[in-house]
Amino acid sequence: MTIKRLAVLALTLSVVVLPRAGQAGTTYTAYSGTTALGSADVTLSGNTITVVLADLVVNPRSVGSNMSTLEITLSGPVTITAESHSAFTDRTVNSNKTFSDAAKTTSDATGWVLQTPNSSTTVSTIQFGVLDDGAFGKDPVTGLKHGGPDGSLIGSPDPLHPTLYSAANGSIAGNGPHNPFIAGSFTETFTVSSLAGISINGVFLQFGDDTFTPTVPTADHQDVTLISDPEPGSMIIWGGLGLAGVCLVRRRKSA
Repeated sequence: MTIKRLAVLALTLSVVVLPRAGQAGTTYTAYSGTTALGSADVTLSGNTITVVLADLVVNPRSVGSNMSTLEITLSGPVTITAESHSAFTDRTVNSNKTFSDAAKTTSDATGWVLQTPNSSTTVSTIQFGVLDDGAFGKDPVTGLKHGGPDGSLIGSPDPLHPTLYSAANGSIAGNGPHNPFIAGSFTETFTVSSLAGISINGVFLQFGDDTFTPTVPTADHQDVTLISDPEPGSMIIWGGLGLAGVCLVRRRKSA
């Protein structure tokens, strides 16, 4: 098993690997110290790009721990012809830190949309999130607008008190604009006209409620700068947001 790591002091976390179309999925997991923040399992197969997004923070303190944007940079353009998603669970965290769930079907909108610069559905970068609509102003495939600031992914509640988000502050508990969240994870599938010759150049995850504005070459809106390469296949990068602790991103190929 090959593992690549990046250390980051920022809420937008990134790692670059080169999986090939048709292979088993690759899982990208972001860490703060030894604490997993979230993951994206990306599979290129046939004419689909399937992404399983999961927020892994247990008993989160603030909405800054919630996953809000995914970006996948591809080696070439693909034309997206359809989008679909799995069933999911809406979760409302109350001011007393209890929560209530509502089951949603594949027909219900997640609030997450494809963000593009114009009406074209041919892209080499798939930016998908809940916080904004992109320059075009709506998802060019579905015609939907974003649902944020609600609809970000939230991790599991307190394991010692499983009916409570006991550590939640006011950005989660009873916060009208941020509620409801999507509990745990959901799967998004992009159907494309062809994946011939296409590989993944980079996968980027964002946590929190800031608008995603990537920059080259790190695609981190906090102006991440490469500091050093301490070992083959690893990088350390520092960001300007000041998230406490060091964040690691690990790559794992699915069996």
